[in-house]
Amino acid sequence: MLILTDFSDVALNAAMYAAALSRQLSVSKILLYYSDYIPSRIDIPLQDAIRQEHEWKKNEERLKELKSKLELLTNGQTPVSIRIDERPLDFAVNELGETESIGLVVMGIKGKGRLEQTLIGSNTIIVARVCSFPLLVVPEEAIFAGISKAVFAAELKEVADTIPYQTICNFVEAIKAKLLILNVDKYEEHRFNPETKAEEASLRSQFGEEASYHYSHQGDVETGITKFAEEQMVDLIIAVPKEYGFFEKLFHRSLTKKMVYHTHIPLLLIKT
Repeated sequence: MLILTDFSDVALNAAMYAAALSRQLSVSKILLYYSDYIPSRIDIPLQDAIRQEHEWKKNEERLKELKSKLELLTNGQTPVSIRIDERPLDFAVNELGETESIGLVVMGIKGKGRLEQTLIGSNTIIVARVCSFPLLVVPEEAIFAGISKAVFAAELKEVADTIPYQTICNFVEAIKAKLLILNVDKYEEHRFNPETKAEEASLRSQFGEEASYHYSHQGDVETGITKFAEEQMVDLIIAVPKEYGFFEKLFHRSLTKKMVYHTHIPLLLIKT
């Protein structure tokens, strides 16, 4: 498990959530990572270079302190290591994923303060877009109490080629959770189309009858997913973003400054 942090309160909450989840997942190791990347480091004055070295050491100490907190949550059963370097976060996440055999990346959705914005805004979207590994995004209000029920938001279109069945099933089985399959389509009659029925049959053949199947007819997919998740009191939302902008739609701040993705439920993004 790779945990990305920027030392904000939200990132701390995500790290604590991840550490608690690691016990349910039986994670073999945890890597805690901080990117000290600063753009345009050319011709840095000596005074600034000394200041940056001081910040590096301070951040390294912060990582050690956070490591100690996480080890308490894992009861010492899962080794926790730390890493700090100067790579951009979007590059580091996949390189670390490969070299460290990462099965799950975890990050918070929001940071605070000018120096604590590594994981927010456009950078959050970039990481979600480029990350090749399952990415768990933990909202600031999420509190870990075990994951017993998860909903997978499935689009009934070319499901045989676009859904990573094995990855989803492995994760759900590992945490021993109940899986709900949700299709959101604002046109109810689409549910009864021959093409839709065929896609549903393909979906059922892969996930089996142990999963439960549901439909929502909201005006947009994002609202349908979050509303269903809240009503069913699920602990996790699983999504396979197929189109550019999916993540942006879920986490975008509109002109009214109201968060579209306002739920406290963590979101697991899995790419095909």
